[in-house]
Amino acid sequence: MNGKGLYTFWVQAKDNGEPGAGSDHFDIEIWNGIDMSDLHYKANNIISDGDIQVRTNWRRRIE
Repeated sequence: MNGKGLYTFWVQAKDNGEPGAGSDHFDIEIWNGIDMSDLHYKANNIISDGDIQVRTNWRRRIE
């Protein structure tokens, strides 16, 4: 973080349907180095506004 150290990340996004059909979730865990017993940060959040969208052809999409 901030250009220093080695960290391991785990991220999970849960798309529970179209907006208004369910709550999407975004979870992240960050460990110091590769030792997964040394948890540095953890967040489990419900996305209250917006929608997670999974794209299979993201390389071709230009926004």
